[in-house]
Amino acid sequence: MASCTVRRPSPLVAVTLAEDSVVEETLRQLATAGVRLSMDDFGMGHSSLLYMQRFPVSSIKLDGSLTRAVLTNSITANVIRTITALGRSRNVKVVAEFVETAAQRGALVELGCDIFQGYFHSTPLSEQACLDHFRQHGQQAALHC
Repeated sequence: MASCTVRRPSPLVAVTLAEDSVVEETLRQLATAGVRLSMDDFGMGHSSLLYMQRFPVSSIKLDGSLTRAVLTNSITANVIRTITALGRSRNVKVVAEFVETAAQRGALVELGCDIFQGYFHSTPLSEQACLDHFRQHGQQAALHC
């Protein structure tokens, strides 16, 4: 495994990975080093549940298609509710990406999502803007960068 120097406490570092990029030993080493692992596009691939069982993920990010359909498709809402229940049972945070409206956020809160990302909260931040936001708002700000 490649080494690197981190100038911030490792619990503030999160690595997002798509299901097809999972490399078991590297992930275990990262988790052992205190890096939080987040599985991206959860719920759309055939391997989501298997990877959640095999790897020490601390959060899962819902596939954007689920977030986008939460207000218009009751089956999608039930899928999200089931994923959040699974997350709670494994002490895994559920991140809703592509949140663009207050109505979406409200529905996702009711369905049990823990963290929200998208234009409703912020436009994408440059590296410098993210660092400035982090310095100004502390650890909680790491969730938005």
